[in-house]
Amino acid sequence: CPHDWGTPIDRVAQALNEDGSERFDVIVAADCLYMPAFHSELLDSIDRLLSNRGVALLPFALHGNTDDTSVWGIVDIAK
Repeated sequence: CPHDWGTPIDRVAQALNEDGSERFDVIVAADCLYMPAFHSELLDSIDRLLSNRGVALLPFALHGNTDDTSVWGIVDIAK
């Protein structure tokens, strides 16, 4: 199901079970870092959807559409 980063997670959580109480053990957000303005919203969604024992993988490429330092800035935000 589609999800806009930073918005309520109810529909996504209900994809796992009806009451939405389960969380994902693995989240893969491939090639989603090229727009640094949305890093906080992406991390917020991951934080709310990831289980306590879960792992999030964020593979990406530098597209040249913005400063590379801005893309790498997600590391500092995630800390």
